[in-house]
Parts: sequence; structure tokens; C-alpha cells
Amino acid sequence: MVASSLGLNARLNPLHAAKQISHSFDTPISTQMPTLVRPSAKLAPGKLSYEQTLTEVAAGVFALEIKPLLGEKSFEPVNQNGSQRGWRPFVHFFPNRLKDIEIITGKELSPVITDNFVLIPNPKTCDPNKPYRVEFKATFVTPQPSPR
Repeated sequence: MVASSLGLNARLNPLHAAKQISHSFDTPISTQMPTLVRPSAKLAPGKLSYEQTLTEVAAGVFALEIKPLLGEKSFEPVNQNGSQRGWRPFVHFFPNRLKDIEIITGKELSPVITDNFVLIPNPKTCDPNKPYRVEFKATFVTPQPSPR
């Protein structure tokens, strides 16, 4: 009944109706409207299958290393449902843009290195004794601030 007395705006936008209704009472809107709680988009803490680190091993030489933590099952999907079916690649974003990129080692992993990220396709099988490491040379597009 209330929506019909408020007109078309109330039927199209329930928040509009709530504001109109709350104006008819003596208490302010802020005390009548529920407080919105913003949910977190973070994953729950859990067991990691691998860890990846990007380090600058020398001036202008970087290394991305993937360390298996679950043995032979380290690179397998968590489950085969939905987006996990595709064997997600390993991706690492750089803090600054890079240029003049040249792969030094790890070409057998088929890395894709762009100005702002490195992507390594998931090899699907994991040999825990094999190093999964890509080294490359690059220069920063923007000058880096000097350490203080």
C-alpha cells in the first residue's frame, strides 16, 4: 500500500521509497536506516600450494621464483569447478613499469613478460625438485626514488 501511494519512483527504486517513508516520521533518516557493513573480498586464510617471490638479484636483473609447497600436487587446481578448470597461470605484477625486457633463464617455462607483469603458464605437473625460476633483465620506465 505504501509503494502505491508514493508513485512510480518508489516502485522503481526501493531506497527512494524508504527515504520518502522516513521523512514522514519525526526521527532522522540516519537512525532509521540500517548501517551498511562492507564485506571483505579477501580469501579466508588457508593452506598455500606454492609461494612466489620476485626479487632484484642485481641492478636491473630480476628473478621470479615459484616454490612448490605441496609436492607433486602443488600446481593442481583447488577444485575442478568453475574458473578453476583452466589451470590458472602464475602472475606477478611489477611495482613500476619496465622496458627493454630480455629473458636470461627460464625460457622453458614459456614466460610472458610485459611492461607491468610477468605470467608463467601453469605446467600442470610439478616436480618438487625442479627449480621454477625465470630471470630477466629490464629497466624501469620511470626513474626509481633513491632509498633514504
